[in-house]
Amino acid sequence: MDYDLMEVFEKVKPIVLNARKKWHIRGWELDDYLQEGLITLHQMLETQPDMEKLPVHFKVRYTRHLTSMLRKEKAGKRYFDSTPYVALDEMVFSVADRSAQVDQQLLFEDTKSSFIASLNAKERENVEALVRGEKIDRMVKYRLRVKLIDFLSDND
Repeated sequence: MDYDLMEVFEKVKPIVLNARKKWHIRGWELDDYLQEGLITLHQMLETQPDMEKLPVHFKVRYTRHLTSMLRKEKAGKRYFDSTPYVALDEMVFSVADRSAQVDQQLLFEDTKSSFIASLNAKERENVEALVRGEKIDRMVKYRLRVKLIDFLSDND
């Protein structure tokens, strides 16, 4: 069958734009959705060039494709894209293990002192309380954890 791909794509483009509103894939912009829609349409027209039911079939196939992409993102997020969980109170005891190499100890001490120096007075008190093994508020601990993750990622 003879067809102009871009002309046919203009007919299904509203499906792509609506799907973009429903299926948010992190890191994707409008061009990514349009490109994946164009690829999906091209693959469809090669295998089943039925123009009569094209919009319905395209919507189903494109939505399935976006679902697959979203699943891949979620699976990848668990392993690669997510920030690592760092428990401050556990980290202090595991890193302070005396069996660690001297250079690792120096690196840890330097990083720890740089991190503590970047905190305000109240945050320093909370870190010291954690090191002493005292219990602190869960939200305070969470905020310190976020600051530590940001600090470590900025100084990577």
